Amino acid sequence: MTSDSLHIAWLGAGPARRESGGVPGVATELLDGLGRLGHRVDCFIPSDEHPLPSRLLENVNVSFVWGPGKWRWGRWYSRWPLSASVTYLASRSLAEMRLREQQFSSASVYPSLLYCAAATPIE
Repeated sequence: MTSDSLHIAWLGAGPARRESGGVPGVATELLDGLGRLGHRVDCFIPSDEHPLPSRLLENVNVSFVWGPGKWRWGRWYSRWPLSASVTYLASRSLAEMRLREQQFSSASVYPSLLYCAAATPIE
């Protein structure tokens, strides 16, 4: 990491399991591009760990911290569209809060930090 490079904490939207468009596609492009420019990017993703596009796995400047939630399709709380939306958002918010607490507890790791946050659609 050069003296002009940044140490970035990426919060929120992450890449999809495979190359795609939309928000996950933009996240993949940004993460890969920032890493190739020499910036160190730690991605705090509030979801279960899943396979990533190979170019992100090969990028040594991009790392991932997963914050799995307990929310699942087909359970009593996710059988109807309204309850699925409400409980998904609540579960996602809790996972994001846990990840932020984890990140802020290591504040010395990020003395000067750029935060990138983005909204994520329901998968």
